[in-house]
Amino acid sequence: LRRQVGMNGASELEAIRRHVDGGRYRKAAQLLESLTVESYTDFSEAWYVRSVSHFGLGKMEDAIRFSRRARALNEFHYAAYALEGRCWMALNQPLQALKLFEESFAINPSQVAIKQYVDQIRRAARRLNPDDRA
Repeated sequence: LRRQVGMNGASELEAIRRHVDGGRYRKAAQLLESLTVESYTDFSEAWYVRSVSHFGLGKMEDAIRFSRRARALNEFHYAAYALEGRCWMALNQPLQALKLFEESFAINPSQVAIKQYVDQIRRAARRLNPDDRA
């Protein structure tokens, strides 16, 4: 992280992450707005943390948009795939979420919770549509 954004940038992002971890999503979103717009437009982790803060605020469309930006900058950002999947679940779109959870799990198969989401969605899809193999 420090190599990618320097000491000041890393400190700023760590402080923002503490706001997110503490549930202070609005404060994190405000700080990230200026960081990602002004300083870190090409830094995927800044966009991911921005996505997390908007997810915490219940702003799913914004969270999806920021997650996609993080994934565009880092195609292996498994947490961004997983978070976007959670957004789609919150929007009651489990099949859209399934695609993202599968991508996330393919990148990092040690994610037990993501594997559980995948299995649950597949079971539900089979119950609803027994002729399909979701």
